[in-house]
Amino acid sequence: MRSVSLALLLPLQACILYDGDCPGGGACWDDSGDADTGGDGPGPDDSGLPDDDTGHEPPPWAFVLMPAEAEAGETFIASLRFEGEAAPACEDVASVEFFGDVEILAQDVRSWEVLLALAIPAEAPAGTADVLVRFQGATAAWGEDVLAIWPAASGHEAGPSDDGSDPCDE
Repeated sequence: MRSVSLALLLPLQACILYDGDCPGGGACWDDSGDADTGGDGPGPDDSGLPDDDTGHEPPPWAFVLMPAEAEAGETFIASLRFEGEAAPACEDVASVEFFGDVEILAQDVRSWEVLLALAIPAEAPAGTADVLVRFQGATAAWGEDVLAIWPAASGHEAGPSDDGSDPCDE
């Protein structure tokens, strides 16, 4: 029983704090740690600090998610890649986590991409979703506004998960 209890506590060893805008009017965190749903009290927009003053430099490469937009209620296949100088290898990805109204149904790490089966809940508000990618070797990278979420039937349904190029030709 003791080993089970300790195993449940292992995911609680690290914590990532992020202070930023709330796309689509979703809940944010105020200074007290309670959800700020738009009522009175301090929150990210009235803290007096610039939104981008996190103390962390963005990576010198870009997250590329194809498709980069979807509608509420959609389930689709997406391809996550990294492009630019010093971009990490996709096979070094340990896990992917979205922050926003996105559920990862399945994940397959390939040498040139991380293939994701994603679902957007039907009640998801319009906005964007951020991504946290953890790599082998205990490093991680944060990508802001990687996926745009649109209202259902707005004409922004998810497109194909690739751009038609053959990664073996590169």
